[in-house]
Amino acid sequence: MTESPRPYTLVAELTYRCPLRCVYCSNPVDWASHGDGLETADWLRIFREAEELGVVQLNLTGGEPLLRRDLEVLVSLVASTPGSATSR
Repeated sequence: MTESPRPYTLVAELTYRCPLRCVYCSNPVDWASHGDGLETADWLRIFREAEELGVVQLNLTGGEPLLRRDLEVLVSLVASTPGSATSR
C-alpha cells in the first residue's frame, strides 16, 4: 500500500433529540439535558476537515437529525462539496 491509511466514513451524530424515545435514540438516557451539542459552524468545520482527511462517506444520524433547524445548511455544504455523491 503506497498511501497512508485514511478514514473512509464519518458518522456524525447531529443531535440527541428524538420524538420516538426508542432505546437507540434515547442514548444517553438523560438526553433531555443535552442540547444539540455542536453549533452549525463546528459541524461545518468538521465536515471540511473530514474531506481534507479523505473521508468519502458521511452518515448524518443522531436521535432525529430532521429536528435540527440548521440541517438544510449542513446538507447544502456537503452537497456542494466537489466529488460528493450528491454534487454529481
